[in-house]
Amino acid sequence: MAAYQQEPNQAQDVVRCKICENDDHVEYFMYCKNCGDNMCPQCNEKHKEHFTNHVIVAYNERQFAGERCMEHPSQFYDAGCKDCNIPVCPECKIQHHITHKNTSIENVCKSARKKVETNLKQTVTRHYRVTTFINEGTDFGNIQDFKQIKENLKIRALELKSCVENILSKSLAEVEMLEEVHQTNVHKYVNNLTRERDDLENRIRTCTHNLKSMDPIKLAFYKEKRMRWNQTDTLQILKIPRFNPSPCKEIDMISLFGFLSYEETTVGERDNVPASRPQTAAPRFLRQEHQPSRIPQTHRSDTRRPNSASFVSHDNLKRFAMGVCESPILIKEFKSCINILFQITYSEQLSRVFISGDKPAIYTYKNFLGVRDVESKLEVLAVSKEPQGLAMGLTGNLIYSDGYNGVVEIEKNIIDDIQHHSVIKIQRNARIIFNKKGYTTWGVHCTKFGEFLICIVPNSEKNNYAAVVKITLNITHSKISSECEYTHKFSGEPLFSNPRFVCENRVTNDICVSDIDKKVIVLSSSGEFRFSYTGILPAIQKSTFTPRGIACSGQGHILVADVENDLVHMLQSNGQFITHILSSISPIFRPWGICVDAVDRLWLVEEKKYEGGVKCLAKVKVFQIYKEGL
Repeated sequence: MAAYQQEPNQAQDVVRCKICENDDHVEYFMYCKNCGDNMCPQCNEKHKEHFTNHVIVAYNERQFAGERCMEHPSQFYDAGCKDCNIPVCPECKIQHHITHKNTSIENVCKSARKKVETNLKQTVTRHYRVTTFINEGTDFGNIQDFKQIKENLKIRALELKSCVENILSKSLAEVEMLEEVHQTNVHKYVNNLTRERDDLENRIRTCTHNLKSMDPIKLAFYKEKRMRWNQTDTLQILKIPRFNPSPCKEIDMISLFGFLSYEETTVGERDNVPASRPQTAAPRFLRQEHQPSRIPQTHRSDTRRPNSASFVSHDNLKRFAMGVCESPILIKEFKSCINILFQITYSEQLSRVFISGDKPAIYTYKNFLGVRDVESKLEVLAVSKEPQGLAMGLTGNLIYSDGYNGVVEIEKNIIDDIQHHSVIKIQRNARIIFNKKGYTTWGVHCTKFGEFLICIVPNSEKNNYAAVVKITLNITHSKISSECEYTHKFSGEPLFSNPRFVCENRVTNDICVSDIDKKVIVLSSSGEFRFSYTGILPAIQKSTFTPRGIACSGQGHILVADVENDLVHMLQSNGQFITHILSSISPIFRPWGICVDAVDRLWLVEEKKYEGGVKCLAKVKVFQIYKEGL
């Protein structure tokens, strides 16, 4: 059926009545689809009386009406549905369009034609973009980058000669593997774009043919299978993957050559030495006194990764600008006496570290950093329930929380008495300072002004919100003098779903909360929402962000333990991500509780570890994360 083009009808055009042969303006005439006759208004009334089942429409709409309905063959289209934008017959109106607005069939057909023309135009534009991209954008990344990496490795290998041949072979294999994967991705991407271009060309041909061959009625129902008019733009440039050589594990090489930095991999840029110098020149060794340290050399770990673990690293630039060690120094580590650890806190006044796990006890060590045989100095505070939070008060009092008693305070003199006993039961000597019915208390923290921050989670169906509570104690009567809860934002949205750890940023006075439902929330000192952090993970990580312990350094940086990814995230006080200050190559495994002491050393407990399928004793570790002199 040839495509219909509407005749130009002007107001002054006239038409003659088939019955009475009177002529009048077109806009007043009617048309009978069954008889094919033009009728004036008077003859139309008589015609309706004799032929009640005939389809009569306005003369101007004679080309848009009278076709048989596709769903009801016994009926004719006599109007259009404005809501559905399709022609309808009387049966269609009753069954499906009774509440819809009516319009003329002419408007429906015009709208359908306009939609198809618009979609055709978008498809043509898309086809042009895809064709141009394939013709001009086939260079998906500069392969010279891989060659440069190989050359840098080869030059350095000549300087270090046989000592780095093993590292060279492994690194070259990694680069070649990355290059092969990248080339495979490029070919796949180009093939996909080529198939898309062919598909678009086929759609253009189909739409163009249908516009010319279909009549207005069929255009209104035109639907091509698998036709996606609004396509998501997937054109992008493939990037060269970052090359991160595996860290050197040969202890002898570390002791011989020190730590290889990125600048040392580029000949001619080290120590202002010309690039034309003989390749047999002896390499420059890094002296130990150049390594940042606040502690004696004997406390350093030989398991640190080399500074060359990433040739080009934006994280390294951030660390350097903020005085953060590129490779944090492991000061001390030891195995605890239990298999699972959750909490840790350190007291400057008492020179003690306190840890707890899945047992109803708090374990403490005196003069922790100076003790060689740590296990022999173990002392125990026996409590009634498993501690769910640990903190130190301003006066040297130990604060802990559990699921039954709430928040409990242990006086400093009780802790001093532990030197004369290996185990002290403190139920009678402790004092409950906070407990709320229907809630379980978790993380606790003492602010620099002596206030207490407490995480509470509902354990009853009557309570449907979690909160962080700030309380102030009356020094004279040791009772709560003020209490405020932080539960919702100004918009009414809940702040927390499962808060478990809390601390204060003593630089900004912000309240930092670790919610184990994959987020960190930071509030102002008055409880106003500032920002949230949902985790930035390395590309190789497959797990999601799983925050646990949280602490703030003296620089105002926020540190968050990520247990499932073996990471410790470092954030600025405004929430901007800095780097993963600790990772599995530091090495740490399933970090849980963390704290920072007065000289910005990071204390960390690992939850649990299996070696050879056997559960081992959980470890405590201390790291220096800032450079010397800060």
